[in-house]
Amino acid sequence: MTLSTSGTLGGARSAVVKTWDITSGKQVLAVSLPVSPDATNWNAVSPDGTRMAFGQSNGTATVWDLATGHLLLTLRESGDIVTDIEFAPDGTRLATASIYCGGSDNMARIWDAKTGDLLVTLSGHTQPVVGLAFSPDGSRLATTSQDSTAKIWDVRTGGELFTLSGHTSTVFGVAFSHDGTRIATASYDATAKLWDASTGKELLTLYGHTKGLDGIAFTPDDARLITSSEDGTVHICLLRIEDLIELARTRLTRTWTTAECQKFLHVEPCPADPLPSAGVP
Repeated sequence: MTLSTSGTLGGARSAVVKTWDITSGKQVLAVSLPVSPDATNWNAVSPDGTRMAFGQSNGTATVWDLATGHLLLTLRESGDIVTDIEFAPDGTRLATASIYCGGSDNMARIWDAKTGDLLVTLSGHTQPVVGLAFSPDGSRLATTSQDSTAKIWDVRTGGELFTLSGHTSTVFGVAFSHDGTRIATASYDATAKLWDASTGKELLTLYGHTKGLDGIAFTPDDARLITSSEDGTVHICLLRIEDLIELARTRLTRTWTTAECQKFLHVEPCPADPLPSAGVP
């Protein structure tokens, strides 16, 4: 497996992209891309590792060949700043979102990643779109917005499937679980939420950060959720009841009350004997 990193040189007039083997730690590739001075920190690497896309503050997105450093595509968004850019899991499509300095059209767009043709425009948010995530099978796209919601869309038709409502501030981060059954969102209201990916039903709310959240991800086994915050901390949250019970077993010497099961396990009623006595009377 490889990991790609990027940085800037010459007053942000070029980007140096390096690819690393994550097993050996050895550098595999280094290429300098003559990106615009307007390039932003938003970038994405294609699933096969051959291309890199940059979102820029001049309203465009560019796609580069990582082997040759050649510019492959320029996508012209409608806003002034591209706020996020993501490749679909199969690498055939790109999703972008943008914002005007004085407003926004509140849309996201899906493009053909080979030709640059605009395929679908996603319209429905009432404030700018700031985050994007494809489902593992590439059939759906999640968008997050300053309107405090996330929306799930059919990538093929552009139709809205459902809206995730419950946060009280900008929803910045969004991620699908690797098995595609759950969606996680991160908000500036300092909470993360977990949702059923087929119905949009809210499953639980995670607290603990003291400032807004700016990132969220599932671990590869979907057993834990990682959140990052402007409070300078990263939290790792257990999602499986059996893991929560095992953690509780190290901290409690009694069974949980119904109220504790509702608050910490997010289930009602309590599982049968959630904390076996293990010799404790």
